[in-house]
Amino acid sequence: MKPVFQTSFGKGKGNCVTACVASILEVPIESLPEFCGGEGPEWFQRLAKYCEENDLFLLYWKHSAAVPIIAMNAWVIIDMELEGIDYENHAVVGRTRIKERSKLPDGSESWEWETDIVHDPNQYRTPPYKQPAGYVMIGRQSLC
Repeated sequence: MKPVFQTSFGKGKGNCVTACVASILEVPIESLPEFCGGEGPEWFQRLAKYCEENDLFLLYWKHSAAVPIIAMNAWVIIDMELEGIDYENHAVVGRTRIKERSKLPDGSESWEWETDIVHDPNQYRTPPYKQPAGYVMIGRQSLC
């Protein structure tokens, strides 16, 4: 992951998702189409189209304590809800890690993971983070 900072700011104008994708793919932000802007899910539709056209994998899941996945040692884009702002979220880059492993009464294991924020593409002040709304994982896979 190579930190890239956003170049556009403001409600409906910021390009934090694009900067996060550039950071994880380690490419210049100018080499990517703009994923942000507009209201609602358009950013994800643009990102999905880009991934499909460029042979990239894309995973998205909503934040929940009951998500049946284990994410470990992965760079992810965290869709963060912001305090005092109901109309727009902010994207940051996080790194996942195992928080806790425990034995269940039936002998199986339970794994909990968490994400540490490692890069905020906004060099200026944003409202405090409230909580994650979802996670995006993007990248290339090598086929042997």
